[in-house]
Amino acid sequence: MECLAELAGPGPVLELGVGTGRVALPLVQRGLVVDGIDASPAMLAKLRAKPGGDRVRVTVGDMAEVGVDASYSLVFVVFNTLFALVSQDEQVRCFANVAGRLAEGGVFVVEAFVPDPGGGQAVRAPDRDLGRLPLVGGGAVDLLAALGLAEDAAEEREAGGTDVKQRQAQMAYRAWRVEG
Repeated sequence: MECLAELAGPGPVLELGVGTGRVALPLVQRGLVVDGIDASPAMLAKLRAKPGGDRVRVTVGDMAEVGVDASYSLVFVVFNTLFALVSQDEQVRCFANVAGRLAEGGVFVVEAFVPDPGGGQAVRAPDRDLGRLPLVGGGAVDLLAALGLAEDAAEEREAGGTDVKQRQAQMAYRAWRVEG
């Protein structure tokens, strides 16, 4: 959080995939003006219900489009949310649209894991449960837990959302998968 607040300077900032406000709300509490984009009205309803949630300006939409009319000192997408954009074309479109929203000297932060297939993280094949993946050499990984998405996925299902977190896990799996 410190790093984002420092990079933001005086703001304003934009979070892509703002969800329930796990990152946006602490930034608002630090005095920053925060906008957010998310495809899930259910997740945004959870954000609105939280203390300070009404101080985050939200847009329901596709984060690849970056459908806001403002300039930002910081635009960020964290917790592997970039993987909700299921194709490289969508990701490139998102990056290009973010570039058009950055103020002079602005920063775009992408926080996502980069797997190390040589380090024992190679995936053989998916189980029926897309959240659990067997690893080459034995064992399995609970991908939702490993990506820190288990709680958010459960919260989104409970709210009747579209289960974007499960889709993120699927995309992370595709990025992580090593044929073997």
